[in-house]
Amino acid sequence: MLVFLMAVMSFCLCGCSDYLLPGSDDDYIADRTKLCQAWQLIGYGTSDSFHMIDEDYRTPSAKYGSRFFIVFHPEGSFDGQESINQIGGKFTCKGHRITIEDLYSTLIYDENGWKESEEFLNRLMAAESYGIKDGSKLRLYYGDNEFLYFELLKAL
Repeated sequence: MLVFLMAVMSFCLCGCSDYLLPGSDDDYIADRTKLCQAWQLIGYGTSDSFHMIDEDYRTPSAKYGSRFFIVFHPEGSFDGQESINQIGGKFTCKGHRITIEDLYSTLIYDENGWKESEEFLNRLMAAESYGIKDGSKLRLYYGDNEFLYFELLKAL
């Protein structure tokens, strides 16, 4: 019983920190200023495995060089693209915590990319925390050590 109580207390104390990211090293920091840029989705993973999105979805399109990207704006909005659909919404962040709200998407059907699109949107909506490494790598954590992995994206 005592061991159980100690485990529960440890979980509660660790789960309340805004300074630690699940499954990451200390190099990932919270920085809202650096978050407010354009980010290209590279893949998603956990501390044990990583899945890159299909190369076809990392080819140039529109203004940015990716078909899956997100741009966070300083006033708390974001926009971007998933496959062939435009997305947008609002976000708030405090420390490492992030909340994605009012997500919208156009509804153009992409027969080849619907699975990647659905997975991306579901993971984006579930995002709970974030971290940035070296100003050019972003992780949006959405579950038990699960994250979307982005790299900084420059306008073409």
